[in-house]
This record gives sequence, structure tokens and C-alpha cells, in this order.
Amino acid sequence: MFTNKVEPTRHEVPNEPGEWIAFRPLSWKQLEDAKQARTLAAIKVAGQIPSEIYERMAPLQERDETSDLETTDEYDRAAVLSASIAEWSYADVELTPENIDGMDEETSAWAHGIALDLSLRSRSEGEGFAPNSNGST
Repeated sequence: MFTNKVEPTRHEVPNEPGEWIAFRPLSWKQLEDAKQARTLAAIKVAGQIPSEIYERMAPLQERDETSDLETTDEYDRAAVLSASIAEWSYADVELTPENIDGMDEETSAWAHGIALDLSLRSRSEGEGFAPNSNGST
């Protein structure tokens, strides 16, 4: 399947009656790029933390290795949203990377989750796309 050929699916924006955003699933390359962007950002931040503080934080940051499900935190939000949002209902706001970056925290976090739900294969089921539980229309 080619993700650029998938018809975008509309999802109602929570707490904004009548507004919607249409998402397209990300390709493997877009997912890899988003993951790499997130990793590079983390490395940049880690390089600014004094080593003694970083050593104290490390045990708190250990990930549960028993889980094989990927989390939204592993993917750069700006990269995911820019690649996944195909259109939106905001008539007075042009769909541009700058305007996507201007979304509020709540809406961008919701949109990030929707985009990844559409894009990541379900690891627990082993096949198909992850089920969509975020109100597609």
C-alpha cells in the first residue's frame, strides 16, 4: 500500500464543535524521519545537561523493555503533523507548516496521537493498522 494514495480521514477536533482535521497515514520513511528528529532533539538536550544530573535522571528514564508498543513520545510531533495533516476546516487559517506549529498543546497532542494511530502497525495484533479509537468520520 502507498500511503500517499490513501484517502485522508476526517476526525472531529475535540472541544471545537464543527472543526475537523483530515489525516493521511505516514509512510515508513516519514515515520523513520520523525523518529530520527526526536532522537536528535533528545541528544541535543542531553548534551546540555551536566553529567552528574544526567546520571541521576537515567534510572527515571528507563523504558519498560517488556512493552513492544511504540509511544507517541518516540516521534517528533512537528514532523508527524506536517506529514500527516492533509487538510482542515479552519477557513481563516491556511494549512502550512508554520500554522501547524502554531496549534495549541491540547490540539497538537490529540492530532499527534491520531496521526500515529493511523500510521503504526499494531504490534499486539501483528498485522494491519492500529485500530482507530479517536472518532474518525
